[in-house]
Amino acid sequence: MYGGRNDEDGSFSDVDCYDTALNVWVKLHTSGNGPSSRDGHACSLLDNEMIVHGGFASKAIKFSGDMYAFNMDHHTWRKFPKRGERVPERDFHSATVVGDKVVVFGGRSDVFAPFFTANDIYPHEVFYYNLEISQWFKAPKKGPYRPDGRRSLVSVAVGDSVLYFGGYNATKKTHYGDLFMLNTITWECMEMRAFGDAPPPRRRVGCARIGTDVMICGGTSPKTVEKDGKRLDVLFDHSDMFILHLIPTLEQLCIIALIKAHAQLYLLPFHLQQRIADLLCQPVKTKTRLTAKPEIPVKPETPAKPETPVKPETPAKPETPET
Repeated sequence: MYGGRNDEDGSFSDVDCYDTALNVWVKLHTSGNGPSSRDGHACSLLDNEMIVHGGFASKAIKFSGDMYAFNMDHHTWRKFPKRGERVPERDFHSATVVGDKVVVFGGRSDVFAPFFTANDIYPHEVFYYNLEISQWFKAPKKGPYRPDGRRSLVSVAVGDSVLYFGGYNATKKTHYGDLFMLNTITWECMEMRAFGDAPPPRRRVGCARIGTDVMICGGTSPKTVEKDGKRLDVLFDHSDMFILHLIPTLEQLCIIALIKAHAQLYLLPFHLQQRIADLLCQPVKTKTRLTAKPEIPVKPETPAKPETPVKPETPAKPETPET
């Protein structure tokens, strides 16, 4: 983890590492030509190196457009040469490594960048750095979808493409919840339509890809509240998590269909109830568990009617003798 800021100390230039085996934080001793203290920079992974681009240097009160690589094996910094197309300095943007490119999109800049004058602009162009020849290029605009410029978005590499979500544009006062894919070979951009319950528009999201699943956690969204009879627009911090299945399994598609149909899930075998509960992050309601087919109570036999006593036969009348 590199850089960042807080209200008391300002911005940092430290590199810290969390040891997952020992559950401890370690501050790394670094060497080489590293970046100054900053926040709002973008990071991405290139083999064993952490790529750092841009950000805001609070001590200099200006935006940065420099790019560095931190070698995580040797704890050394190196700076990339700045050649080719000029990329406007920015912070809170996305810089994603895809093959031999570092693709930059979004962020907040300034009319007088690199200097900060509170005249925000939100670049909508895409730039990429060719790692083979160490040069910046501006990507052509192609495809049916032209996303607005925005800050505080997230992105992950998916094959030769970059998947983007969310963000915020202060000039338009808009939070975004769109999902779009940029192909870095053809430079076509397409809006994606995902099944299921999508997260509401938000910014400052945590995001990571694990295999064919993309995890989206937290973030900030606008919310209207009433106070003293007045309606106020405030920001609301989320603590939820969403999973985007890039290649959903048949089981996942069936579960989505069952949930949408409001099916009686308690009729399913318990292991399927548990699987659905895991996906929904909800505990299984044990009272709805169907463990066995209930026995049908046997209707008690109706007692037989008492037999009617047989009326004794009337003795035959004696025959009258013939006269």
